[in-house]
Formats: sequence, structure tokens, C-alpha cells
Amino acid sequence: MDGLQPGNAPGVSFLNLEPITDICVPVISRFLVSLLIALIGCLVTTFAQEVEISAPAKPVVVKAGFYLVDLTGVQESSQTFDADFYFSFQWMDPRLKFEGSGPRVYLEGRATQKLEEIWWPQIEFVNTSNSTITNQELKISPDGQVAYTIGVSAKFRGIFHLQRFPFDRQTLDVRIQSFAFTGDEVVFEANPALTGMAEHMTFAGVTLESVTARVDTFEVKGWNESYAEFRVSLEVARKSRFYLWTIFVPVSLVFFISCTVFLIPVDQLHDRVGITLTAILACIATQFAMSFNLPQISYLTRIDLFFAIAYVTMGLQVVTSAIERRIFRTRPHLAAKLNLIVLILFPLVFLAASSLLLL
Repeated sequence: MDGLQPGNAPGVSFLNLEPITDICVPVISRFLVSLLIALIGCLVTTFAQEVEISAPAKPVVVKAGFYLVDLTGVQESSQTFDADFYFSFQWMDPRLKFEGSGPRVYLEGRATQKLEEIWWPQIEFVNTSNSTITNQELKISPDGQVAYTIGVSAKFRGIFHLQRFPFDRQTLDVRIQSFAFTGDEVVFEANPALTGMAEHMTFAGVTLESVTARVDTFEVKGWNESYAEFRVSLEVARKSRFYLWTIFVPVSLVFFISCTVFLIPVDQLHDRVGITLTAILACIATQFAMSFNLPQISYLTRIDLFFAIAYVTMGLQVVTSAIERRIFRTRPHLAAKLNLIVLILFPLVFLAASSLLLL
């Protein structure tokens, strides 16, 4: 019997790999070459970015401007305010000079991508944690001037001084610093040509009196570092008419109703005390509802003093009624005279003390 040849073995076939090899080898070779080129490109780009991202000169002067689009809310309880701004930042970088007559403009995502390739002052909004950039534009001029404009909508934190609330004025600050560069490396300069505000604001609870910009130095205690700061200040005055109609007028009405206890016979002490305590409870309920609009502060506001005046005078009504009742047992005529005096005196004292809060 003849020996079985490999190609003649029954049920066995051998795969010819030559066509597959001819196809795969060039493809794999091209892939490896492309991968090598990409790696070399990444290394070159990274090196170029590291060189270019360094500051062009120290210190870099950044001209900052703003336009207040809208003041949409002021929250006393959290000591925050909501506002929409456009901010403009300009600086010179001679390394970005190019031949041409017009600027190169990058919008939205392209602007963000370009900022990763060049040096920029690393702008940070210090007193907010949830700012939203609505628009952005990066413009590079042939002479190397860079202009970065952004639209920002954010809730900013502030320090409110509420001693005169609701007759107070507040300064609402927007603080901008460089996150990465100290005051020796980046210096802000207010740009009056790019400063402005819209004529009408959405929020009706305050009156916007003025908007100003200034440059400060922020010292980081314990770190021995200082940072340049561009600060926008909004001077607002609260419109107190709302509180006059919803707090002062109703509480005053409750107080004057409580004064009618002196029209009740002196010997009916139980009825007098009942009316006064009802008035006090009404004031407590009003103040409790009002407390949700204010932060937990340690000092008294003007509206707290107003409630205190109401509580003290109504408490004295109870004390006076008890004294009149005691005097009435032995000297009814004297009790009647005292009752007439306090009927006139209490409203006058309340009005005088409340009027002083408006000063």
C-alpha cells in the first residue's frame, strides 16, 4: 500500500496562509507606522504647549471689563445673589503674532480648545461654586493681543449687613482672580471702555444704584502668597414698601387693636389679658413666617426691633391692667384716670419708637 501523502489524507485539508499574509502584513505595517507618527506628534505638541503655556512676561497686565446683563435675584437667607454678566479679558502675548490684517476668532468649544494650547491667566470666580459659561469668544490679533470674552450666569456669595433690614443697602461683589498665577505674575487693570450695565433688571426687590469695578490684592494668610483680584461691586438699595405693607402695617394694626383693652372695664382683667395675649400670638406668628427670609444672624435687624417694641408695649398692657385692677379695689377714681392716661400713652410710645427705626 502506498504511503499516505499529506495532501491526499482523507478528511484533512491544509489552509493556504499566503493570501492572508499578503493582505495583513501591509495593513499591520501601516498601522504601526501611523501609531508611531501619532506618538511623535503628541510628544511634539506636548513639548510645544509646555513651552508656549509659560507666561509671556512678568507680570502680565490683564485688562478686565464687564457688562451687567441682569440681576435676577437676591436671597437674604443664604446671602447670595443671581446675576448674568459678560466679562472681557485682554492681554498681550508677542509669541502669538502672525502675518495678516484681521484677527483669528475662536467661538465656544474651539475657544476652549485654543486656550489649552496657549498661555492665558486662568480666570477663576472666587465667590461662586456653580457658574455657567453661556458664551465664549477668543480673538487673537496679528500684533499678539488676545481678547477673551465670556458670558457668565451664576449664583454669587456675598457678605450682607442686615442691621437696617428692610431699610438697608448692600454691596454685592463679584470677585475674580487668577487660579494659577500670583500677583507677581498676573496683574489686573480695570478697562473703563468695557464697563456697563443694562437699563432694566429682572429682580424688583432692590434698586440698582451703581456698578463699579476696582482692582485689589488678596492676601492668603498662612501661605505667604498674594493674588491680584478684579472686583465688580453692585450697590443696591432695598425697596422697603413690600415690608411696610406686609409686616409693619399689619403688626401696627394688631397693636392698636390690643390697645382697646383699656376700653374694657377695669375689673374685667380676664378679658383684657385674653385680648392682649391673642395680639402677641398674632405677632409671633408673623415674625416666625418672616424669619425664613433671613439668615441665622446674632444681631437684631430693624424689623426685629419693631417686633420687640410691639412685644414690650403689649406686655406692659398686661402689667398695667393688673395694676389698675388692684388700685380699682380701693381707689376706683385713680384707676379710671390711670386707664385714660395709658389709653393715650401706649399708642404714642409705640408710634414714636417705631418711627425711630426709619431714621
